[in-house]
Amino acid sequence: MVNHSLHEHLPSVAARVRNAGHVLLGLDFDGTLSPIVEDPSKAELSLETQDIIKALAAIPGISVAIVSGRSLQDVRGRVGIDGLIYAGNHGLEIHGPGLSYLDPTAVKARRALGWLAAALTKGLSQITGVIVENKSLTLSVHCRQVAIEDRETVFRHVQAAAAVAPDCFRISVGKLVYEVCPQAHWHKGSAMRWIDGQIGRQNTLTLYLGDDRTDEDAFRTLAHGITVKVGEPCETAATYHLDSPASVREFLYWLASLNQQGGQP
Repeated sequence: MVNHSLHEHLPSVAARVRNAGHVLLGLDFDGTLSPIVEDPSKAELSLETQDIIKALAAIPGISVAIVSGRSLQDVRGRVGIDGLIYAGNHGLEIHGPGLSYLDPTAVKARRALGWLAAALTKGLSQITGVIVENKSLTLSVHCRQVAIEDRETVFRHVQAAAAVAPDCFRISVGKLVYEVCPQAHWHKGSAMRWIDGQIGRQNTLTLYLGDDRTDEDAFRTLAHGITVKVGEPCETAATYHLDSPASVREFLYWLASLNQQGGQP
């Protein structure tokens, strides 16, 4: 359970940041940097948030990674900042300065995932508001615009389709979205740990902010770092809590201010 408001523990967070040799900052996109919207294709990053991420990425002692369920191409286009590390499809594909990773299990499952996307698109065509999004390595079935009484039907369709190849896929439930992912031993936490290893800095402090169930893997994996759940307080492996993307932006401004003369936030 989230017990700690991040705002109430900034002095201790500041001490850990100052004592670190390097900071690896991991940020989810939807619900963390950008508010959740009914149509996922309309999510965007505010100019203010974009500017503060650019400022953080320019600090020599900080590496910034955007870790999203969206495809790498999609999230990179929405953030629009060169020189960052981008991890798409829940970390199954990673690209950044000197970094490149593509999960082999996910690549092998691409053809089956295409078949699954086609089957779901056809099977769910009579339910208003469903969006089936094939992201090449994973698949999302969005229900934000689906009537409450139809959402269980959508879930049954997703379960039935994925059950045709139970050794290939697993289903996770997010915020009004069903995620179909390959049975790879890889997730957002694995991606952050891999990025940390590739950067190879000594005494790295990892900060990770996310809002959804898929971020829980990162919270558990990065338990020795600073983990922050964004949104309504709920059961989580994160240590701290922020209530909205606006609060995340305020925290990022604060984090950047630690690098100013005198180091006072």
